[in-house]
Amino acid sequence: MESNAKCSKCGQPAAGMLVGLAKCASCSAAEHASTIHTIEEADEFIADATRNLQKLEAYISKHPEMPEIPQGLEAFAMTPLTAYHNLQMHLAAFKSRRMALVTATDSKEMLDYEIRKAIEAEDFERAAILKSRIQDQQP
Repeated sequence: MESNAKCSKCGQPAAGMLVGLAKCASCSAAEHASTIHTIEEADEFIADATRNLQKLEAYISKHPEMPEIPQGLEAFAMTPLTAYHNLQMHLAAFKSRRMALVTATDSKEMLDYEIRKAIEAEDFERAAILKSRIQDQQP
């Protein structure tokens, strides 16, 4: 018996559906990314997702065997590979949202942000280059 569950948002078959949400992984990722309002937030989400993907990759490489999924539960089963796939979708959505935020940000504000990040990373050479770019933009 196959599951005929569908995403409540896009109507696609429920493969990778998140239990209780009635949304496919793609719609869930897009909705989650839409809650990000600043580039800083996007960077944090991207860093967290990247770390979690690395952890899942390590787990999957140590445990390549995947559990059997009972018939009819395919749409709702959360195996390590399903979690990995969902997290990849979220990471892509976070990166896309970050790009949208960057393009909506004026260049001085973006350069100021990049300077702060460079200083946090103790990349003072990059911070100096970015500062000179700001000075070049001033009339």
